[in-house]
Amino acid sequence: MRAFSDRSIRRFVAVSLSVVLVCTHAALAQHSSPPANAPIGTAANPKRIAPDPLRGLLAEHGWVAPKGLSHAGAMMAKIEDPGCALPPSARDVFLVMIGSAKALDERIGLLDREITKRAREDETARRLMTIPGIGPITATALVALTPPPESFRKGRDFAAWVGLTPLGG
Repeated sequence: MRAFSDRSIRRFVAVSLSVVLVCTHAALAQHSSPPANAPIGTAANPKRIAPDPLRGLLAEHGWVAPKGLSHAGAMMAKIEDPGCALPPSARDVFLVMIGSAKALDERIGLLDREITKRAREDETARRLMTIPGIGPITATALVALTPPPESFRKGRDFAAWVGLTPLGG
């Protein structure tokens, strides 16, 4: 049997740690907010931001669009209709905004599928998802971000770390 030198062991540990860090950073990147150059917005929930500029600008042209994502599709379909009553220059701008919103929605969908796949492959994430209200995004975020259990003296310390606090106390 071959004996390993201290140097080869240190090198193995360093390489192993760098692989772990790269994997962790990849997992964390999926949970971070969109980049500053995102086409529509960089809030925590970009899907919510997408229809708001459209609604605001449509109001300047006399169109009143109801709030909510459930109405966004119908609003976008009216703008995309070639017989739309908007001025052509305004409609062109709206079409660019709609294209950006659809592209953003597609990218978010890809990330959601990747996160769901990662959650299915990770045993800890699968166990976390058995808790009511914990889905793939929350489970993989907890797996990627939570310090080791030994960091907490009791469950209450973990709850405080997560941000859960007792009501009125």
